[in-house]
Amino acid sequence: MKSKYVLLASALLISVSTFAQKDQIKAAEKALKSGNSAEAKSILQQAESLLSSATDAEKAQYFFVKGNTLLDLATKNIDAVKNQLEAAKAYQELIAVEKVSGKSKYTSQAQTAVAEIKGKILNSAVEDGTNKKYDEAAKKLYIVYELDKTDLEKLYYAASYAVNAQDYDTALSYYEELKSKNYSGEGMAYYAKNLLSEQEDYFGTTAEAKTERDNKDKLKVYSDPRDEKIPSKRGEIYKNIALILLQKDKTEQAKTALSDARKANPDDTSLIISEADLYLKLQDFATYKKLVSEVLEKDPNNPDLLFNLGVVSSKTDAASAETYYKKAIELKPDYVNAYLNLSILKLEGETKIVDEINKLGTSEKDNKRYEVLKKQREDIFKSALPYLEKANELDPKNEDVAATLLNVYGALEMTDKKKALKAKMGNYQNSSSVSNNNNLTGKSNIIKLNKKDGGTFEIPCKINDIPMKLIFDTGASDVSISLTEANFMLKNGQLLETDIIGKQNYKIANGAIEEGYIIVIRKLEFGDYTLTDIKASVSKSLHAPLLLGQSALSKLGKITIDYDKDLLIIGK
Repeated sequence: MKSKYVLLASALLISVSTFAQKDQIKAAEKALKSGNSAEAKSILQQAESLLSSATDAEKAQYFFVKGNTLLDLATKNIDAVKNQLEAAKAYQELIAVEKVSGKSKYTSQAQTAVAEIKGKILNSAVEDGTNKKYDEAAKKLYIVYELDKTDLEKLYYAASYAVNAQDYDTALSYYEELKSKNYSGEGMAYYAKNLLSEQEDYFGTTAEAKTERDNKDKLKVYSDPRDEKIPSKRGEIYKNIALILLQKDKTEQAKTALSDARKANPDDTSLIISEADLYLKLQDFATYKKLVSEVLEKDPNNPDLLFNLGVVSSKTDAASAETYYKKAIELKPDYVNAYLNLSILKLEGETKIVDEINKLGTSEKDNKRYEVLKKQREDIFKSALPYLEKANELDPKNEDVAATLLNVYGALEMTDKKKALKAKMGNYQNSSSVSNNNNLTGKSNIIKLNKKDGGTFEIPCKINDIPMKLIFDTGASDVSISLTEANFMLKNGQLLETDIIGKQNYKIANGAIEEGYIIVIRKLEFGDYTLTDIKASVSKSLHAPLLLGQSALSKLGKITIDYDKDLLIIGK
């Protein structure tokens, strides 16, 4: 009799709990309908402890009301993303319960709500990415992925944004998850032309997207359906894992990561390229060339790989570099950078010649040597000319190409072509300004200095496209060059008579007064900076030091020298 009483009491307790929970759910619904979603949430939190004893129907109702409550809070901009996520999880719990029970009273509404939530969070992530709020974008995309862990594309983009945010630990964890699930991102993207807007619309990458696109095509709402193959992202993922490991000074782990990836995917050439890029970053050029050559055996008609081999070979083997560049051009006749690099390869011998010319005096012997060197320099320019002209033809707005070609025309005394090119460059510059009010352009605020004996610093520069090495001298009032450089520039058209604007007396080291010239340097380049119309002094001394003085340095604003690292720091 006693045991029966206990059983009855237990049953009664369950019944009371159930009734209490039903009342709480109803109370939460009532509060939500009256607009008090905060109260509804509080009531539901109290009911949660009784959930284990509820029926499937009651659980489904509970999760439905919970999802609606949290979604309402999000709509009111109260912890929007957090509440959207929790709402979606509640709806997913509902769907799971009704799937087990075989009933689907709320499932359809819940699925619609989850899809809408995913869309809202995704749109918010895209907006964050556009506004360069990369950390927020990465977190939101990961939330979208958590809502549907089959949607690995969202995890991939979450990792990409984490990299942009420089949150390498998070990015690494995302990439490792992609790796563990063997994500490649390969597939097909579906497009069609919208007949109303006459613009091509993107439908997506899923089978459902293709069906939707095809149906609209059949209904004559869209036309010109197009399928675009999406290449594998596996190589990029493994490469990024390796690069992050390198960032963390884990070189051997980086090598292992790519090596293992290649073993698992032997036919994926993107992985070989990624491994090659790693060794390029490590400046192991021999291994880089070996790996790229391996890729070329599989893909011999890849102009980009041939170009990269040219770049690497140019450091040690100019003849091989030239061969690679020419092969790249054969495969891709409009390869501007290949033409440009070929010309640079040809011009590399100029620096030594210029250095020797700068050391010449005015004796008869020196003048004869000057003529020999001038001829050698002309031959170098002639060999580079056809490649530069082709590059300029293909990309007339490329300032690097145009400036180099202008210099070559001047050296070869091709006056008409030089004038025509300058006029063309002027037109492009007028349509897009390239300098500020201080006649200064530049990006990088750190420039490497070469420390010389005696504690002075030397900085490689170009004056009117002529390579020179100037002593960094904050005490000098002007940029200063010797008569040797000035005469050389006059002979080769880099300095015009109109650039000589006056005379000036200078006190030299022995205290004597010496007459010199004042000139205008049309273009002075060093580091990533370009200054224009800079006042400069020309000493009559043939071997006067070349100085980078205040007429240029004052344009830079605040400058600092890091004496430990031999760096010039601009603007900090």
